[in-house]
Amino acid sequence: MKKVYCIGELLIDFVAENQGVDLTKANEFTIKAGEAPTNVAVAITKLNGQSEFVGCVGIDAFVGCFLCQLSRLNDVNAVWSDFKLSVTYFSKNP
Repeated sequence: MKKVYCIGELLIDFVAENQGVDLTKANEFTIKAGEAPTNVAVAITKLNGQSEFVGCVGIDAFVGCFLCQLSRLNDVNAVWSDFKLSVTYFSKNP
């Protein structure tokens, strides 16, 4: 079977829960894996394919460890370099 290479960056999204439309009122956030290459790589392995992620991941202990563990748990081989990470928060409209 051929391997699919997914190229990009590994990021997480902090999704605000139970706040309505005003992000300043959020008091609870859910961590989700972000960026299309990450999600595509995981989807390929769930469909019994082989995928490899090539790109960047944050060097911090929180986000970087979460994403590296997520990749390993989903059998995604990964080759990446470290970079400093910025944090982004999202609000869901009801």
